[in-house]
Amino acid sequence: MINNYQFVTGHRWTNPIHNQQERQDVNNLTTRSEWQQNLKKIIAQVRCEVNSLKEFIRRLNDAGIAVTERQKGKAWTYHQTIKGKEYKVRDFYQRVDKSNGDILSTRGLGREFTKSYLTSYFKQKDKEMEEDTDERRQSEDGELKKIKTMARDARIRTARQQRLNQLNRQRSEFAQAREQKQRSLKEARLSHRRISKARRR
Repeated sequence: MINNYQFVTGHRWTNPIHNQQERQDVNNLTTRSEWQQNLKKIIAQVRCEVNSLKEFIRRLNDAGIAVTERQKGKAWTYHQTIKGKEYKVRDFYQRVDKSNGDILSTRGLGREFTKSYLTSYFKQKDKEMEEDTDERRQSEDGELKKIKTMARDARIRTARQQRLNQLNRQRSEFAQAREQKQRSLKEARLSHRRISKARRR
């Protein structure tokens, strides 16, 4: 039609799409997936820096990320406004077929960003901090002993943090592997159904 438009219609061809100017801010636009990846990084960093759920939410709020509750306070939704555009995402959500229990779809950031996971994470962190405090109190009977205890506690905290980080990575990898397996099973079932339908036809 570009080559023969005038011959066929008797009118001169003008392409309005090619005449449009490219957006000035095209390189600065934020995609939803980019925002979610950046949000995950911010949440992971704040989680390591704070010691309680309340402080975690406050720090996210300071960073411009609002956390709202849903499902009667059992689940969260993260909100952020960037360049006048509001983005929001659920912590983790799975749509399940009630008849057979199959997972139809999985959405959100992931299980490690849910309220229940973060609550247990900070409880574990608080428990470890209390244990560290008790160990320090019991061994404060001299200046030299105190210095040795502080050095030992620092090593214990580092080792525990490393173990906690490793555990978090393992949980995340396990959740991702399980979600991938569920997606693969779903795709296989859908493919099998399509093949069965084609055969029946």
